[in-house]
Amino acid sequence: MATTPESWDSLKNYSYDQRSEFVAKTNAYAAALDAKATAAKGDASTRLAEARDQLRSATADLTNATQDTWEAAKDRVGQAWQKAESEYRNAAE
Repeated sequence: MATTPESWDSLKNYSYDQRSEFVAKTNAYAAALDAKATAAKGDASTRLAEARDQLRSATADLTNATQDTWEAAKDRVGQAWQKAESEYRNAAE
């Protein structure tokens, strides 16, 4: 079973200069969610897939982020990440 590769707390202070690593870790978490969604059943699978899709969408937006928009774009990823963490924990119960 997949585990959470990082926590949001370990990523939230990443700077614009660390964006490549930030995106890579966020994509790794999306992949873990994908595996978990595949293994989950019913509503849990749907919720995990939706959370994964929101995380991927927010992460994709980072590719257009500038140094001036980095914090706002990163905050959107944070919101999606925290929702995904919640769904991940709920699916584990």
